[in-house]
Amino acid sequence: MGQSGEDRVVDYLTSHCLRPRRFTKAQMAKGKTPDFRVYQGRALTFYCEVKTKEDWLLPEALKAPPGTIFGGLRDDFTYFRLTEYIHNAAQQFAAVNPAEEYPNVLAIVANDPDVSFSDLLTALTGLLFTNRRVLRLSDLPQSKIKNEKLRIHLYLWFVSGATEPQHFWPEVHVEHDRTLCRLLSIDPRSRFRLTHLF
Repeated sequence: MGQSGEDRVVDYLTSHCLRPRRFTKAQMAKGKTPDFRVYQGRALTFYCEVKTKEDWLLPEALKAPPGTIFGGLRDDFTYFRLTEYIHNAAQQFAAVNPAEEYPNVLAIVANDPDVSFSDLLTALTGLLFTNRRVLRLSDLPQSKIKNEKLRIHLYLWFVSGATEPQHFWPEVHVEHDRTLCRLLSIDPRSRFRLTHLF
């Protein structure tokens, strides 16, 4: 099945000389936590949660007998799934970083070939970006994450075969943005932003 989503994110963070550390079982038993506290040396620098969007048909294909039909209907509209990721991650960050003293980073590992970075942008903005126009989708659950999405200071989007993730910056905290650019060696001028649509 290859490398797990969390392992990919750990490799990315360690390539930038950062140390992701899991919460202890005792800490997790007390309530919600994100996946990692991320350190530079001994200093805590940010929190990171990892969500993995899998190709749901692959496990079905692996267990299906040869020559049989598999799959079926599934209530898994991509935008709703991504919205749920953001909702849950925001709650996990709020539980350990309520005052947002440190940046919050949500890493999404897209192992599903049918989803793309533009799906994340649609989930965040309620807008569908096409080659010729931008459409507003009225049936997306935007109200659920209206404020929660602003608790996340950087979205990392990982796809198969790419060594570096794509970045989305809500630009809700200038100092956190500077810190993350420095830690992850990102040129601030190259940041993809849709602030005016947030």
